[in-house]
Amino acid sequence: YNEYKSYLRFRVAMFVFSIFVVLALLGVNEAVVSMSIKPEPKDGFINWKQNLEVTCVWTVDNTRGYDFLVNGMSMLSDDNKYKSDSRVSYAVEEDDAIEQKKQVLTISNLSAADDGIEIGCQVMGDGSASAFQLKVLEPPTAPVQNLNVVPKYEDAELTFDELEGAIKYQVTYKSETESEGTTIEVEQPSASLKELTTATKYDVTVKAGNAAGYRDDIEDSTTSFTTLDNPLRCRNDEGYDSNLAIPKEITAGKSVELTCFVDGVGDFDGKVQWFYESTNVADMTDKNLVVTNNNGTSVLKISEGKGSNKGNYRCTLKSSECIFQVMVMEKSTGANGRAVHLAFSLYLAFLVSLLHFF
Repeated sequence: YNEYKSYLRFRVAMFVFSIFVVLALLGVNEAVVSMSIKPEPKDGFINWKQNLEVTCVWTVDNTRGYDFLVNGMSMLSDDNKYKSDSRVSYAVEEDDAIEQKKQVLTISNLSAADDGIEIGCQVMGDGSASAFQLKVLEPPTAPVQNLNVVPKYEDAELTFDELEGAIKYQVTYKSETESEGTTIEVEQPSASLKELTTATKYDVTVKAGNAAGYRDDIEDSTTSFTTLDNPLRCRNDEGYDSNLAIPKEITAGKSVELTCFVDGVGDFDGKVQWFYESTNVADMTDKNLVVTNNNGTSVLKISEGKGSNKGNYRCTLKSSECIFQVMVMEKSTGANGRAVHLAFSLYLAFLVSLLHFF
């Protein structure tokens, strides 16, 4: 019995040895397959229009077959549509010294048509393989809807419908005289349009985007609006708005108020400036000139008029202005003064008569 056990162990050992010898003769070594992807997917996605590079490296002896598969079809097959795709390049590198084989597949300018393809590399007849499914992220394909603008004098508020799949919006607005305009990016379906010019038409364009960027192959969402007209109201003494210079008379030593009315109360508080000729009143030391702003009005008060106060005064707001022409009249001499003046005139006339008599 012991001899039979020894014989059995010998036969098992010889069988195992024979298997190793056969495997060695057939050149079957353990296959090592690795795959690398550039750029690395973010949240499982690669953005459209990027260039994808997939590298497969096999480290085995070269007696076995290797294959690079796209959607289960070898890149060596003439039936593989990616083989004839102008965006696709395919290269094979071999190094017999280190028993390594490398294949590189590059797909440039990824598009939605590439979404879902499966790319893999395997050792034929071995089962060792590595594969991944390509997911291409592209921007929203639908345009933004229902653009609405509420214009003011120097700004405007824009709203529009939120678009599914969008995480950001690009808003561009420009006037007819601008070549490029202003572009801002917002995360919500609304935007404040700043630093506008009064009474000016603006065109607005909105694009929806995500981590892959913005589309340039669909029609942009557009609208237009016109900012409100001159926020200053120049009113004459009769209470009517006037675009002409408004005359103001002041008697020397008396006071007068020059008033500019401002629409859009709150938008322009403290922004009205007063000028005497070309000098900003704020830079003058004349204590007779006092400016107050209150509840949509800006008032320049000349408290005690004198000859040096005559001239042109302007209230300005951006490119708008109201002009006042101030004239300072001398004080009246009164009835007694006129009587003295008449007596003096008669006296002069009497002296002239005497000269003629003699």
